[in-house]
Amino acid sequence: MVRRSFGSLPARRRARSKGAAKATPRRAPARDSRRAHRRAAPDCKVGTFSGKCDPLFRGGPLACLPPPPAPPPPLEACAGKKPDDDCKVTVGDKTFTGECEPIEDGKLICLPGPPPPVEACDKLTAGAQCSLTVGDVTVKGMCRAVTEGGLLACVPQPPPPPPPFVAACDKLNAGDKCHVSVDGKTFDGICHQLPNGGPLVCLPQPPPPPQAALDACANKSKDQTCSFTWDDHTINGACEFLPDGKTLVCAPMCHK
Repeated sequence: MVRRSFGSLPARRRARSKGAAKATPRRAPARDSRRAHRRAAPDCKVGTFSGKCDPLFRGGPLACLPPPPAPPPPLEACAGKKPDDDCKVTVGDKTFTGECEPIEDGKLICLPGPPPPVEACDKLTAGAQCSLTVGDVTVKGMCRAVTEGGLLACVPQPPPPPPPFVAACDKLNAGDKCHVSVDGKTFDGICHQLPNGGPLVCLPQPPPPPQAALDACANKSKDQTCSFTWDDHTINGACEFLPDGKTLVCAPMCHK
């Protein structure tokens, strides 16, 4: 029979408990309180300088250090926002709107949105009709690739070609003869200057005025009064140039 030494059990238990105590020593309360004090980073002031009490380096002594600088406006504009959220940045008297985009360290920065011509073709395909508004003006156009990478932008459509009556007087002057072909019909005319800065248009030649109206302005100047007899009636008027800009004719005066 093997006898068990009961007297040795407490000693072994005490030895194990001592070993466990050595394996996981407890931190001193005083040291923990000092670390908590350091983490609090109380305010401090040196002369006119204000800051926070922070260690100069890890485990180093505390010093009054300036607070970290404020984030730049593009980062501050996206604080508390999610990617693709709208944002606005104001720097001085300049303001722009954009979207929050992720950058390194998981931060978000407010970047300006695409220019209006590019934004107008968002989710559209090349050749699709588009429109963009700049100020109070709305322009219609077509989505076209403007870069080698295929970036689409709304390009205003070119103006329609001028009508034949205007094209016939291109590079001509008022009073010059012109020639127009429309729908298979052809006629000769004279270039007339439309009022209020309008274009030159080719209009059919009017019937020639009576010879008496031409004779009435012979040896006279423009706007001088004149008169002539037509069908036993006396016509009073003022001398005006014909479309050729050279010949004066007595034009009847309008009566109110």
